Amino acid sequence: MVRFGSLPVSHKLLHCGNSSAEARAQGCVYSLVDVRWVPGQCYDKEMDDKFNSLPWRYFANKNGTQEITQELAKQGDTEFWVTMEYHITHCEFTMKQLRRRYLEAARRNPQMVVASNTYMTEEEHFDHCVEYMNPRKIIEPDLIITFSKMSYGTCQVPL
Repeated sequence: MVRFGSLPVSHKLLHCGNSSAEARAQGCVYSLVDVRWVPGQCYDKEMDDKFNSLPWRYFANKNGTQEITQELAKQGDTEFWVTMEYHITHCEFTMKQLRRRYLEAARRNPQMVVASNTYMTEEEHFDHCVEYMNPRKIIEPDLIITFSKMSYGTCQVPL
């Protein structure tokens, strides 16, 4: 039981397991905007498609000499490196997704727990994203700086 404001709200936590095979078996989808496996009920295809339409590059190594295709990255079996611009845009999209989810929930019922992957709503990650978008950090947008390790998300949904 979690509380939204002062009202108790029932919810369940969906999991993607600990491997790509488990994630697929649980109905999870690998999202390049979330950079992790996301339970299908919390997957935002529209945002993922918008993000994937941008000309991103993915690298097998930090020095950028071994590029991998977006198709390979989208399969969710390969870890990869991305640029500063990618990381910052991921943070922007995370905040946009969070906003969309809460607005959708508010329209339906302001007292319900929204369907959102828990990584998106973790205070530490949210604060990190806000801080990471500081314009001073955009000096080198092509700098390969972020390693995307394989990650299997969770999702909180109302009952």
